[in-house]
Amino acid sequence: AVVSTQSTGTKGIVDDKVQEMGFEKAVIYRPNVLLCDREESRWGEKVARTFLGWFDSGRRMSIYVTDVAKTMKSSIFSDQPGNTIISNQEIISLAKEED
Repeated sequence: AVVSTQSTGTKGIVDDKVQEMGFEKAVIYRPNVLLCDREESRWGEKVARTFLGWFDSGRRMSIYVTDVAKTMKSSIFSDQPGNTIISNQEIISLAKEED
């Protein structure tokens, strides 16, 4: 899923810089709030993970870290050349294909 690089904010700037570096292949993952247990955490992140874990059943604003890992494993070894940006919903879809 190649998308426009006209993003705002720090993530968009970093994404653009990575793509400008001229790698033969670059895969950029854009997960939303990661649902996982962490030893260290900021208070706001913990509240968000707890709330989204309960109320975001469609995973529009959150994602399980295991789904990100599955997608990274499959996409990094794919034969698709060039720059690819994978959104939260695309990560979820690709992870389901790996199950």
